[in-house]
Amino acid sequence: MSDIEIRKFTPELLERCTDLYMETYSKEPWNESWDSRDVVVNFYKNHYNNNYFRGFVAVKDGKIVGVSAGFLKPWIKGMEYYIDDFFISPDYQGQGIGKKFMAAIKDELLSQDIHAIMLNTERGYPAYSFYKNVGFTADENSVILYASF
Repeated sequence: MSDIEIRKFTPELLERCTDLYMETYSKEPWNESWDSRDVVVNFYKNHYNNNYFRGFVAVKDGKIVGVSAGFLKPWIKGMEYYIDDFFISPDYQGQGIGKKFMAAIKDELLSQDIHAIMLNTERGYPAYSFYKNVGFTADENSVILYASF
């Protein structure tokens, strides 16, 4: 496997990231569907317009094969990176790309003196095992609460 290149998520990559998002999340285990492509475009535009936005893409052979979209948030020990969305193209999963991508993100954050990453996932999804395998720890005391209006 050739190495992957890590780039910052920029507005020029919006359409390609949207395509990959829709391709990835329309499949198992998510099986998502959208009323229109604009829903996903707006998701990424809203992220990008956040002044604390941090996004990265993994590129292999000139093709975007992974996306991490999130933001910096204040933490008592400085800033932390909150990953709102992290995925690898279904065609490239299981090849070690996600592991290399996450390692490169950690290196980039460390170069900015950011020493923590936080994210949410579901225990029954393959992502849970992936995150555990790349060094994340589940906080058994945490609970996600939400209100929908």
